[in-house]
Amino acid sequence: MVPQRETVPFYNRLEVLLEDRNDWVHHHVVPEKDTLKTLILNLYPICQKLDFPLKSECDILLARLDGVEPEVPQVDPPIVTSSPIETVNQALKDFVAAIPDNERQVGELIEQELLKHSYTLHLSGEIRDRKTDRLLSDVHPDSAGTLGALMIARKPNGGRLRIAADGTVTAYFEDHWGFLALVKSDQWFQGHI
Repeated sequence: MVPQRETVPFYNRLEVLLEDRNDWVHHHVVPEKDTLKTLILNLYPICQKLDFPLKSECDILLARLDGVEPEVPQVDPPIVTSSPIETVNQALKDFVAAIPDNERQVGELIEQELLKHSYTLHLSGEIRDRKTDRLLSDVHPDSAGTLGALMIARKPNGGRLRIAADGTVTAYFEDHWGFLALVKSDQWFQGHI
């Protein structure tokens, strides 16, 4: 679906689209030509990445908004097993599922003892073991992208990470080690927690 290296920008785009949706649904947006065009331009990269049939409709709407009457190709409708909305909703559910209900506030001071392991959170969302230089995506290719996207969304400038025995991942916030995420041992580097 979405290549591992592109998950962070993809989820960032989904977040922007969700904000757009909330603005439109709750009437915070004046429905004008420019606001409609912005919505379509935010939707377009997601449709393109997931190869949604809606992509061609976005092209037609953008052309009309620019004053061009496009030629509408006559094609048979594709057989779709799930709707584009269901696919986007599933991607959002996967992202939210990575967040436990009883989680602490991001940046909250962590006073418990941290283990000796040290990691780097890269701007791409990759998490690297500083000692072995191994990437979490090499260890857990299926879940590392979601976890990395969550962490980089919470700490956009990345940086050094440490972990506690209970799976509390911390990052350095101004003058203290603060909460970033909670992970299970089967989501993290083997033998580290």
